Amino acid sequence: MTPEMGCKTKVAVWFLLIGVTSAEVTLNGVWKENFGWEVRCSWETWLNDTLQSVRMFRNDKQFVVYRPETSGAQLREDIPSEDFRMTIFCRLSSPQGQRGSCIAKIEVYRNTSEDIYKCEVSGERPHFRLEYKEYNAFVPPTYTSVKQIETDAAKKVLNCTSSGLPAPKLIWTVNGQKIPEDFTYTAWNKTSKLWHSWSSYNPQSDYMKVTCTPVVTSKNGQVERGWPVEYVVLPNGTALNSAAKIIVIISLMTSLWR
Repeated sequence: MTPEMGCKTKVAVWFLLIGVTSAEVTLNGVWKENFGWEVRCSWETWLNDTLQSVRMFRNDKQFVVYRPETSGAQLREDIPSEDFRMTIFCRLSSPQGQRGSCIAKIEVYRNTSEDIYKCEVSGERPHFRLEYKEYNAFVPPTYTSVKQIETDAAKKVLNCTSSGLPAPKLIWTVNGQKIPEDFTYTAWNKTSKLWHSWSSYNPQSDYMKVTCTPVVTSKNGQVERGWPVEYVVLPNGTALNSAAKIIVIISLMTSLWR
């Protein structure tokens, strides 16, 4: 055997060992409107290992531990509380537990901010090899709209609203320049299970093109911008013109499709 052939043989064996001893954990979630979260953890452990346990956490607090040794090939649990109700279902896809999944359905009862979920998968003795993944559960801005209101003092007021989790921040701009809002407010919507943000701006002249952009910033610093909504300021007593109607309708439809 030549030195070159020996080198290639060692490399092939090295990659083979990595394939035998690697593990993969996947954690993701789906927001269910008017309900809450569905969080799924799936795993594929080392080929020469056996599953010892799966632990799931919500904001660093453990809410389920699944051990096939005591629970068998499947586990179902209901966890009620004042703030939410969880339904947990875990099952194995292979006899030794090398593959499987746990699904947590979280129905939200009270106002909440975003949550950070963690799934931790441990192999059996003697190594107790450990892998984990985290998932930052938040909802980007949605249902954004702008409306014009005429007050008794003949002033024009633009109201921008949007929903998300956590509460979206509403940013007003004119010709690309940020302008300060006159008032802002947030409230929890117990039906949609989302935070509702509301902001107002008093335009200084007619036929201004004003833009409202909703922004959600997660706990880990991830920034999600919603679709910007443009609005043309109209004189008092004027019906909404076709151009403004088209802008608002397209913006709303795009927000729903995102």
